[in-house]
Amino acid sequence: MAGPFGTVSWAGGDGHNIPLQQDGKNAYYLTLAWYATGTEIWLTRAKNTILAWGSTLKDLNEHIQGGEGLAYMTAAAEILRASASDSGWSSENTKTYLGMIDRISAGWNETRGLVGPNFFMNQGAYGNSGAMNVAVFSDNRDLYEDMVYHATVGANPDPSIDYAIPIQISGDKDFYGQVTEMGRDQGHPMARIQGTSGVDFFTQNSSRLLAGWEYWSRYNSGDDDVPWEPKATPPATSDEVYAKLNDISRGRNYANDTALHPLETIGVAYHEYYRRGDASEMPHHLAYMKWQGLGWDAFEWGDDGSLKAIGLL
Repeated sequence: MAGPFGTVSWAGGDGHNIPLQQDGKNAYYLTLAWYATGTEIWLTRAKNTILAWGSTLKDLNEHIQGGEGLAYMTAAAEILRASASDSGWSSENTKTYLGMIDRISAGWNETRGLVGPNFFMNQGAYGNSGAMNVAVFSDNRDLYEDMVYHATVGANPDPSIDYAIPIQISGDKDFYGQVTEMGRDQGHPMARIQGTSGVDFFTQNSSRLLAGWEYWSRYNSGDDDVPWEPKATPPATSDEVYAKLNDISRGRNYANDTALHPLETIGVAYHEYYRRGDASEMPHHLAYMKWQGLGWDAFEWGDDGSLKAIGLL
């Protein structure tokens, strides 16, 4: 366990945002591993991690690594609560975790915490996912609806950097599926086009996420004829325009990147659309995943190699 800490702030590793990210992801992986196999030691480690942070964290003011870590940890807590008869999750455990949520969210506003509408592009998706997950766990309808609105409509006073799905993924017929941050590099768009718990973002805006994955996969599979509409960055840097697709990180081998594999949005996309019977609508994404070696070897399906990659075997 990398934490827990009482404060998580915007200060790199010194702000304890990285430990929360690491512990949140590990708690989630351990919870899935226990749920799939019944291995008690993984359940014990997951619960210990969740409750240690639940008893300690008082202030969360970092929305990227902190937001992601909180989202994963809360999802793990939700699974354990929903399976209490097997996991042993108690009402006291719920009280502990809800106490943490109350403490950290009390000071969130438009300029502090995870709920601001003006985060830059993909960064907002991390904060949104953390806030939305705690809204679900704590049955906070107002927070939940605010986060859904931010993700599906947008509330940023500067629409050019709004992280809402229909704003950052183009619906223009000539540039359909274009993800704005592909003008920055090819790693950040995958963070941008991610699913968030609680509402079916996969079908929002005529399955705009699917279009984004297809567009991204087409370019990252080597297609140099992908159409691109230049996009301006914020007014503060109005002289900067994403004039073309940026090839930084293009074709990155995520399968061999232990920091990202096995549970990342490229696998989640395939799983979601395959489960819905829509996988045939994303041929570029399927081809990209076949080339990468991702898909059924992802952690969701209990592959031994994936379990070994995160130290569970």
